[in-house]
Amino acid sequence: MCWKAGSTGGPRSAGSIENGAYAIPRDSGPVVGSVRVEILADQDLGFALDDAEQVVKNAVPNEVIPPNPIPPSYNKESTLVRHTEAGTENTFDFEIATHREN
Repeated sequence: MCWKAGSTGGPRSAGSIENGAYAIPRDSGPVVGSVRVEILADQDLGFALDDAEQVVKNAVPNEVIPPNPIPPSYNKESTLVRHTEAGTENTFDFEIATHREN
């Protein structure tokens, strides 16, 4: 999970999702204010599926790379924005719809 500062221009922060839960320590967490959230899934391929340069570089002829199980609307096309506040426990849960209609 990646948090990108919106209008604050602050640093990017990230945390791993394990067993459906994540935590980002306060000292390395998102800046106070509005932050854009990206939820990513890396399959054990040695590179991120949303990294087009690495996908091309690591492509094996006639081998199909599995689709990213997290739809783009939650990562590279994410419109998820949360507002973090100083001095509070900022807890945000996200429900991800992974079903894709044909």
